[in-house]
Parts: sequence; C-alpha cells; structure tokens
Amino acid sequence: MYGLISMLIFSGAWLWFFWDMLPGLLELWQSPEFLYCWLVPLVVVFMAVQRRMRFRPPKSFSPALGYFFLALGMGALFWGRGNDSQAFIFLSMWLSLSAGVFLFNGNGSFKIYFFPLIILSFAFPKPYLVDLLVRTMQAVGAKVTMLFMPVLGIPSSLDGGVARLGRVFLELPDAFSAMRYGVAVILVGVLSAYWLHRVFWSRAVLVVSAVPLFILASSLALSLFAALDWGMSRETARYYLDNLYLPVIGVLFAIFFIAANVLLKKAAGNAGWPIIKSSSRTRLSRRLDVTIDPRPLYHLIFGALVLVAVFFVQVGI
Repeated sequence: MYGLISMLIFSGAWLWFFWDMLPGLLELWQSPEFLYCWLVPLVVVFMAVQRRMRFRPPKSFSPALGYFFLALGMGALFWGRGNDSQAFIFLSMWLSLSAGVFLFNGNGSFKIYFFPLIILSFAFPKPYLVDLLVRTMQAVGAKVTMLFMPVLGIPSSLDGGVARLGRVFLELPDAFSAMRYGVAVILVGVLSAYWLHRVFWSRAVLVVSAVPLFILASSLALSLFAALDWGMSRETARYYLDNLYLPVIGVLFAIFFIAANVLLKKAAGNAGWPIIKSSSRTRLSRRLDVTIDPRPLYHLIFGALVLVAVFFVQVGI
C-alpha cells in the first residue's frame, strides 16, 4: 500500500510537471525513425522485473542517489528552458523518472535498475545527436559504397553530398535514407548483447558492430540498385529503390547480425540464454517480495513537492 501510494503521488507530480512537454515528445514518437520508442517502456518494465528476480534487494535504505538524480534533473530543466534546448528538457524528464526509482528503492537498487533506466533513455530521443549520427553514417556509407563500384565495373564518384553511381546521381540523404534508423539499430545491438551474451567483451563487440553492419547492409543494397540501373533498366532500378530497397537492407542486416551473434557466442563459449533462467515460485516470490516500509513514501512525496515547487518557480509564482 505504501509503495502504491508513493508511486501514484510521484507519477502524478511528474506528469503534471512535464505535461506541456509531453506533446513534443509524443510527436517525435510518431516519426518513422522513432516508432521504436512506443516499445521501450514495455521492454524496460520486463527488464526491471527480470533483474529484480536475479538480484536480492538490499536490506539498508538510503535515498541519496534519488535526490542526486532529482537535482541533476532540475538543473537540466533550467538549462534547457534558458537555452531553448529540447535535448536538455528530455534529459530532465529521464533524470526525474530515474530519481523516482531511486527515491523509492534506495541507493542499493542501483545495480538492479540502472541498466533498465539506460534503456529507458532511448525513449527520450535527442534530435541533434540523432542528426549527427545519421550524417556520420551517411558519409561512411557513401565511402563504403564507392569501394564496391569498381568490383561491379560501374563508374562512380563522390562530390560533397552527391554520389554518382553509374548513370545516377543521388544526394546522400536520399541514397542512405535508412540511416535514420541508426538509434533503433543501436538499441537492437544493446538488447541483443544483454540477453544473448554473458561475456563482457562479446557484448561490447556486438554493440559496437551493430552500426557498421547496418552501414554495410545499406551500402550493399545501394550497390545492387546501381548494378540494376547500369546493367538492366532505369525502370527496374527505380522499382527496386522505391519498393525493395529498405526490405533488402533489413534482410541483409538481419543475416549479418545473426551471424555476428553466432560467431561471438562460439568465440566466447557462452551458448544459451544467460539472462532468462528458470526459477521456482518460492524463489520468485522471495525475490519480488517488498518489505512494507514507509520511508519510500516520505521521500517520494518530498520529491513530488520539489517538482511542484520548481514548477511554480519557473512560471514566476
């Protein structure tokens, strides 16, 4: 009962505090490159429950980490408001939610909830950083594509933001439109590494390799378009570009990514599903058992009051 009341109070205060910012966030979620954001909260809840089953909750309780995240969140909010920075406002939303988790569960829950909270940060996209990632992936993808052209016997050149592939001239944003899904690719790499691998180095390699494999898949798919245009007909190549280009990238990336997973698992010697483990009902109940403690209620109410106070300060009341 204490936990339910405290979570409802803090969640209500968080929603009220950030209410005017939610439309901008949900508008981003409607974009094709950010549709994955709708699934992130569900993944985070599943992961949090799963990790709570694996790690025993600490006996001691201290909310200091929650207050630290709350202070960071308010600092990010004032900076974002003052500099009209949507990225810092979204950062403030994530930090404030993280503060609520640690105010309720205490410092000792850091090991349990920090990684799910990192995954939750993907639900608060930073358009400037995403644009930077996309432009970098497009530039690298263009150079990789140029390496395939001599093999296919197709004349090519790269002049600034325009790529010449045989008889076709394409601007990089059009040629590599799939790169806008770069953040989703990174998230797939992170979740796959977390759920499918035990060894740290294999997890790190898989995460780091996700974007290069996606760039390779995009470059091969674009090279196929150039080959169709050069060796067959403009109509066939255009049909491929309009209807089959993105599915081909998806298939190629899936093949490369699955192959990378298999090779890394064999190299690390960690077959199986390391995170999902069977457990008895007794063990599950024991791990999910929450001791009735009024302290989280007090700290979350105080955190909610901080949000209310900061709201009135920023509106000048």
